[in-house]
Amino acid sequence: MVYEIAPALEIAREKITEAGLVERILTLGGDFFTEALPKGSDVILLSMILHDWTPEKALAILRKCYEALPSGGAVIVSELMMDDDETGPPPAALMSLNMLIETEGRNYTWAEHTEWLEQCGFRDIQRVPIQSPGAKGLLVGYKV
Repeated sequence: MVYEIAPALEIAREKITEAGLVERILTLGGDFFTEALPKGSDVILLSMILHDWTPEKALAILRKCYEALPSGGAVIVSELMMDDDETGPPPAALMSLNMLIETEGRNYTWAEHTEWLEQCGFRDIQRVPIQSPGAKGLLVGYKV
């Protein structure tokens, strides 16, 4: 399922149609700040979402994820993570400057994301470093 605000959902639907996956991927419009997230998924992926928002709004998003997941479900946070000492890596630091100028957020550290997940009730949180153009790592947390 792809859950997204209307303008982005239009693009997602086009891409899903182009890939021939309409029968396999459900799309649903909504706003995670004003509505409950749909239930029924075992995993929720937040890919490059939290860096757009203040810590308070990031926590609100993660709380909605926790409420939507069943016991044993997981949230995956994919971001261009800042090192815990906030000294880099350079791509994350540069992107963070961009986020400070263009959005309410910035790039957050592994530890900040972990703390938010714990505050929401997620447990067994795992750091998974990855190398990709858009993300440096994944954090996986489980609802108990």
